[in-house]
Amino acid sequence: MRALLGLIGLVLGGLMAVALFGTLGHLRQVAPEHLPPWTAAVSDGSGVISGQAELPGGAAWPGALDLSWTWAGLEGTAPRWRLVLAATGASGSAHLAVPAPFERARLSEGRGSLDLSALPLAGLGGEMRLETLDGVLVAEDLRAERLTGAGRILGASYEGVAIGDGTFDLATDAGGAWRMRFATEGPAGTLEGRLSGLIGGGAATLEAEITPGAAMSEDWRQTLDLLADRQENGGWRVRRRFDLR
Repeated sequence: MRALLGLIGLVLGGLMAVALFGTLGHLRQVAPEHLPPWTAAVSDGSGVISGQAELPGGAAWPGALDLSWTWAGLEGTAPRWRLVLAATGASGSAHLAVPAPFERARLSEGRGSLDLSALPLAGLGGEMRLETLDGVLVAEDLRAERLTGAGRILGASYEGVAIGDGTFDLATDAGGAWRMRFATEGPAGTLEGRLSGLIGGGAATLEAEITPGAAMSEDWRQTLDLLADRQENGGWRVRRRFDLR
């Protein structure tokens, strides 16, 4: 979530920065003192009509991210752009509209997919497919006033053992918190939980309940006994905190 908002903020900030100067390269020549450090990732040819930025990854996503935008006409009277994100194992797109008086930006028609094996967690496989993403951002500080999305988990597995299919949804609140709820079901058992944190924060918390199925291996059971709290129903409750920086 933190990375997603950062990408949206980069586009919104870049569009505002070059609106009066044609391209970022021109702005670098005539007024470099007005450019914040994050614009180093944006190409010289980027402008209001189109642009591109290559962003470094982090702990949550080790690979580079390529972000581009193109003019998509007007949404009523609001200027509108199409955003496209591409990375090894991930892709996505959305529309961003900035209606007058340009205090808020609307994100809509978000779609995307993520190959779970591309995440820095050995043994994980399957796909997360984002089917809807919509929201409102406050332009001044890029704060998410509202952000909601939902999608499916397809063919999830761990160390070659099928976890199954499922669903997920994500949302933010006005206080700056975000959360993603998820649920899967398969031969090895059922998994329900949520991942949550603060926008701009450096950590996320995982809370989940696991109910064993007929195909759950004895190795998995022993590992869960070590890492999680055993419940009266024979399942486990997991709580973990992850560094996202």
